[in-house]
Amino acid sequence: MECAQLPLRDLEGWSWMNVSYVCSSWRNAALRCRRLWAFVDFTCHERTIASLDRAKGIPLSIRIVANQRNHRQLRSVLTTAQQIREIHLESSFDDIQPLLESLAHPNPALSSLTINVFPMDSPHCYSRPIFPSCRTLPNLQMAHLNAAPLYLIPPNCPSLTNLTLRNLPQSESRSGILKLLSNLPQLQRLTVLQCTMPRGSLTAQVHLPSLLYLNVGGSLEQIADFLEFITITPSCQLCCSLQQMDKISDNLRRFCQSISSFSSASNQDVPIETLVLTCHEKSSRFTTSYEPNPEFRQSIRIRAFGAKAKPGCATFDLSIGPGVQTISDDVVIRTLSGILRALVLTSVQTLSLQNIDVITQKAWTEFLRVLPQLRVLDIRGYAPFGLAWALLMDVLSIGPGIPRFLIPRLEDVYLHSVDCSSGSLMVSPKEQVNSYTNMDDSRFIDVLVTSLKRRRRQKLELRSLTVTRCDKVSQKALEDARRMIPHLVWDIRGRMKQEPSASYRNIYPDVPRNDARHYDRLKVLIDESVCSAL
Repeated sequence: MECAQLPLRDLEGWSWMNVSYVCSSWRNAALRCRRLWAFVDFTCHERTIASLDRAKGIPLSIRIVANQRNHRQLRSVLTTAQQIREIHLESSFDDIQPLLESLAHPNPALSSLTINVFPMDSPHCYSRPIFPSCRTLPNLQMAHLNAAPLYLIPPNCPSLTNLTLRNLPQSESRSGILKLLSNLPQLQRLTVLQCTMPRGSLTAQVHLPSLLYLNVGGSLEQIADFLEFITITPSCQLCCSLQQMDKISDNLRRFCQSISSFSSASNQDVPIETLVLTCHEKSSRFTTSYEPNPEFRQSIRIRAFGAKAKPGCATFDLSIGPGVQTISDDVVIRTLSGILRALVLTSVQTLSLQNIDVITQKAWTEFLRVLPQLRVLDIRGYAPFGLAWALLMDVLSIGPGIPRFLIPRLEDVYLHSVDCSSGSLMVSPKEQVNSYTNMDDSRFIDVLVTSLKRRRRQKLELRSLTVTRCDKVSQKALEDARRMIPHLVWDIRGRMKQEPSASYRNIYPDVPRNDARHYDRLKVLIDESVCSAL
């Protein structure tokens, strides 16, 4: 059974029946298992006939890579078999054309339909069918179409709960997509990947009342177009993967409007209480000659969890990148800012950061102002230096006429596997993007502890600080923290009696260039004369 259900690419040119020839006991076991022969063997005509004969009365499973050698047998089985439970067909665009009419043949027992058309350089375009498409598939539960025509799914599928559409053919119309989804009010899981919505004057929307999971992936324009096309219930889990940031000025606004309306409705039922940001990078940012590395890719994932969320089930799961093209820091920051402003985050109490260090101090200040209830900060991996500076600058800015509610009232901070001596990548004077040659000699742990000192003066002191598995933790910083935090927990890993010099991420494959740095920016900033001048 395991061999008969191997992925199709592994079955091409090889027959699972070969396993039944190992010995007589295996042969007898195979012959006694009627369910095994439901997986029709198309490697040769004789084995196809044997499969069909031994599977009489059992719903068939058609799993095949279609080509000209097996067209005749495949069409015969699709049109004459009394019961077919599963169709999993992979084919090139040219090879699937003669099979379309057979695939549309009524199969009342069909419960799973997967059609995967091999990718082509030019978009697929199918002619309208000449056969009637009013058939019914009462037992169809799952359908997966990749570059295949939508008319393979009939209008009457009362049991269809799981639908995947990928690479919509160019011949599909907006009204056709609208009609298909409108006939599936019981749909629970919908995945739409790399699908360009046809342009048109049709402004109607599809309402999917039973939808529990929606996954949309592709370019920013593709996702923005689709989200404007449908309305879903607040209880639905939304996943978006932005792989290409095209026409960002207009598309980002439309995308954020869609998730804002969904977030507002969802927040009334289950407010978001935990926000998790995770960054992944591939390859170094620069080459040995300090040129941008064309192989560099980065992605940021945003997950939002409600109070009653099951483990791993985020209300929102949005990711920016990775795509075939490099997404620059300024585009990532701009997109992330728009998304966080669109989401309703007024109830968020926990912010978890994993390897987030591309967001600048300016952007972090904007983020903090949409998190008024933030209480717990969990930091893992790279030190988010911009966040530490934003917390310090925000608390330093408190004065006459400055509303205190804009300052997060943090209670607990957790540091796990963080290089506490890491220095900051500075920001260009007129931009929000990082400058990779102008670095800050202040250490992350020093800036964080200084912000905690200032918070205590403003009656915003922390309840606890936990430092575990961190590197280059200054003993002096721990002693300073112990005097002003009721509960301080740390392990002995990475603790250093002497104060280490600032260290930097290996963003270059070689030693970084020796350019000017903002030497001891923190010391200058906290100087009393400078503070009074500010």
